[in-house]
Amino acid sequence: MNLKALRIQKGHIRAYEFANRVGITRQYLSMLETGKAVNPSIKVVKKIASELGVAPQEIFFGGSELKSRKF
Repeated sequence: MNLKALRIQKGHIRAYEFANRVGITRQYLSMLETGKAVNPSIKVVKKIASELGVAPQEIFFGGSELKSRKF
């Protein structure tokens, strides 16, 4: 599942509100959601995960993708 779908599924409909809670700009959130920004900082990933109530790995490697990856 991608970041935008996960954000919406968890009830965070408005991107600007979610970005504000995470401490990033709406534009940067959009870039993360569309794949135009890569390698966000660990701090940003942890804040996003915390707001969504998921493990940091789930943001970028959700569902079956996570199970099949070896870390």
